Amino acid sequence: SEPERVLMEGHYLVGNQGIFKVQEFLGEGAFGKVGKCSKLGSQEMYAIKIIAHVEEGMEEFESMKLIKALDPDENHLIKMYECFSFQNVICLVFEILEESLEDFLNKNKCKATPLTYVRAIAQQMFQALQALKSIGVVHCDIKLDNIMFADKQSLKFKLIDFGVAVETKELSTEIVIQVNPFRAPEVILGLPLDESVDMWALEEYTEATGEKLILEVNPERRITPSQALEHDFITMKHLSGKRCYQDEDVLEKSSSHKGFRRVLKFFRELLHGQYGQWPGAENEVGRHRLLSACKKIYAPLLVYLYHRVCNSLKPGGAPAPQLCALYPVFENKTQMCVKKKMRGGVG
Repeated sequence: SEPERVLMEGHYLVGNQGIFKVQEFLGEGAFGKVGKCSKLGSQEMYAIKIIAHVEEGMEEFESMKLIKALDPDENHLIKMYECFSFQNVICLVFEILEESLEDFLNKNKCKATPLTYVRAIAQQMFQALQALKSIGVVHCDIKLDNIMFADKQSLKFKLIDFGVAVETKELSTEIVIQVNPFRAPEVILGLPLDESVDMWALEEYTEATGEKLILEVNPERRITPSQALEHDFITMKHLSGKRCYQDEDVLEKSSSHKGFRRVLKFFRELLHGQYGQWPGAENEVGRHRLLSACKKIYAPLLVYLYHRVCNSLKPGGAPAPQLCALYPVFENKTQMCVKKKMRGGVG
């Protein structure tokens, strides 16, 4: 069929602003494929999203039109050059970026992500969401593979894939948005929605700081993008005039801190008892993933523990507190089990 011929390397795509040749495919999904394409008569390369379903392709084009008033470089958003129809497919022509955060983390699964990366991702994505909020648009699909390196050397990132983006006023509880584990509580509960659902999703990238930036169940009390950009983790104001501790200092302490290990062991045992075994977390990335898994089930308590344990790792920080006063997220039976397991505290 015509769409199948278009989705082949070496094929030519005739656009409004030139003719493109598909050099290779960078990825694919239910929508179709993304091709790395050269433009005839120039040395420029582009990423062209080839969408076999015409209606879906036009919906994404309409979503991209929502952000056309925003500067894509200044606001860390993917840049689109044109949209055209060719041989029964829709082609969206974007700037070509490097790799996604998901690919980066998969390739570096044995290494912890440096805090410099976390800070750069957080700052730039907060700026992106602040810009979207200013024009009343919600991305609705914040996740690892929708944040890409624009320039790995200078740690520049961009938010991509606005296929399900909508105006805030059009958000509906009738349609489930976001994917697990990035889905906000108000989406799950069918409550009124606004742009704060995107801020919930970004929590995944800031929890490693040990600061409770975003994880607020009540969207009305959740931090906004502009407030997040003023946080000490982003501005580094708290280090003014003090010795600057490197990421490695914190990682070394966190990997050997007795209280930190006991918290992880405790939650692993709880989850094993209820949900079965899975491979142990023997490195820093594994520990982070374990925390993420635990958080989905015991979010309020885990955030409290993680926040306090990480605070105890800071220079001059207080030891992790006794954990006899637990958050009321457990049923009585579970709470008794928790108290028994954690008797004597942590640290």
